[in-house]
Amino acid sequence: MATLLTLFPKSRKTLYDARSLLHSLPSSSSPSLLSDTLDELDRQTTILHSLLLNEPPQDRPIWSRKIDELREESKTLRSSLSTYTTQHYNPSQLHSQRSYLLSTGESLRNRSQNNYTEEKRAETRAVEEGVSLDQSLNMVDGMLRQGSESLRALSLQRNRLTGIRHLMVDIASTLKLSTSTIRIIERRDVQDKILVFGGMVVVCVVIWFLYFR
Repeated sequence: MATLLTLFPKSRKTLYDARSLLHSLPSSSSPSLLSDTLDELDRQTTILHSLLLNEPPQDRPIWSRKIDELREESKTLRSSLSTYTTQHYNPSQLHSQRSYLLSTGESLRNRSQNNYTEEKRAETRAVEEGVSLDQSLNMVDGMLRQGSESLRALSLQRNRLTGIRHLMVDIASTLKLSTSTIRIIERRDVQDKILVFGGMVVVCVVIWFLYFR
């Protein structure tokens, strides 16, 4: 946002340019160019005056005096220009030079506008290319993360399968040991039955022998 503090130095520069143009008449400047410069100075002083209310009350008198000085300088320069043109130019010559300067300025503005448009297009293309590159990089990062997750899942699956294989080996070993143990128990059971029945027969024989003797 424009303020008195930022716009006033520009107005002082415009006033300096107007003085220089007046002093260089007619060798290196024209009345039309000086008139345009004074018009710009008047426009700037009008803006400065409209911004005066935005300043603190204690600073307004100082700024108002400075703006009035710019206006007085502009009036003085415009009066000097009027005197000069009356003495050296007729109205048709002045109008011709002003028209030439206006057409030249319009051409320069059009050229500047075209350059600005091309720069904006180039900037837009650069931004679009940057966005496309960012999207491609994000896609590659996503694929790398997905590949990393897949490798991690395969590694976990391999560890689980290894644990299951060890468990199956342990179960197989346990089953083999259990089978051997069962066979031993069955043989011991048969032996115990033989001993029991054999003992019963021996006891019966001994009782019979003692009873019938």
